[in-house]
Amino acid sequence: MLVLVTGVTGNLGLYLIESLSSRGHKVRGLGRSPDKLTEEQRLKLESFVKIQNYWNVDALDRACNGVDAVICAYAGTPPIWLLTGGLTEVYFSVPGYGNFSPAYNGLWDPENKTVDIWGTGYEKWDLTTEKDAAEFSAAVIERDDATEGGFWELYSGAYLPCELAKIYKEVRGIEITFKERGSLDDLRKLAYSMREQKPYNDYYGFIGLFY
Repeated sequence: MLVLVTGVTGNLGLYLIESLSSRGHKVRGLGRSPDKLTEEQRLKLESFVKIQNYWNVDALDRACNGVDAVICAYAGTPPIWLLTGGLTEVYFSVPGYGNFSPAYNGLWDPENKTVDIWGTGYEKWDLTTEKDAAEFSAAVIERDDATEGGFWELYSGAYLPCELAKIYKEVRGIEITFKERGSLDDLRKLAYSMREQKPYNDYYGFIGLFY
């Protein structure tokens, strides 16, 4: 298949190049500049279409022309997402992978080594690595029923906060402190309240609560 990857120069897009090309698919990239790609990555592309912004319709039309499938790998803004959820690298604020700290209503504070807990602390967290997200996306478009559409729930693993803290200590040798924030109902009320208060283009101010 010829697969268009929008946002191909991003963290997830780079994994999609590898995942799709390793499966024998041709990959067309859509992004602001191919300069962000290595020469090896550029050679794996059928072509690269430059786009100035999300609403650059001419570029989108050119990019979509003749492709068999599209995987959207830029911002998870409806209705353009294929796969959404907690990417592990973002969840734990790995350098270069965004900020999901309490400053953005996230859970993990990498500086103080604390985790905000909503609920009992015994609810499992579904987490997905970017590499697995790319593999899952490639597998979905290869399904015989892919053209029928639908939703798939996919994740790399599910962990209790205490399990994650144990793994972190084993790997980094650092104790994690839990900060109890309230019940799941408290979280739900806060999330919807902040969504109503903030403008849509400021969704980073509340999206962490929904994750």
